Amino acid sequence: MWKAPSLRPRPQRAKRSRSSFVLGALCARCHSIAADGKSPHGHAPPFRVLPSRYPVANLAEAFAEGIIVTHKDMPQFVFDPDEIEAILSFIDSLAPEARTKPQPQRK
Repeated sequence: MWKAPSLRPRPQRAKRSRSSFVLGALCARCHSIAADGKSPHGHAPPFRVLPSRYPVANLAEAFAEGIIVTHKDMPQFVFDPDEIEAILSFIDSLAPEARTKPQPQRK
C-alpha cells in the first residue's frame, strides 16, 4: 500500500489546485483527470465518469482505507481526510452536470 505524499506543506493551495496536483502526480499516468479524453490505461476509468457510476461521497471511505481493484496494475493509495475532501471535490467538478451549471459570479 502506498501512502500518498502529503499536500499539507502548501496550505495556500485551493482545494482544486491541491487535488489536481496529487491526482496529476499519482493518478494521471493511468486515469484521465480532464473533462474529456481517454485514460492512458485501458482499465482505468476517466475520473469524470466516476460521479455517474458512484455517489462521490461514498468514495471517501475507499480513499481513506485504500482503493482495491481487480487488476494488478492499480497501486493501493491511502489519503488523509483533507486530501480526500479535495479529491472528491475535484472529481465532483468533472461531472457533466457540474460543467453545464452556471458558475457563481465572484464579487
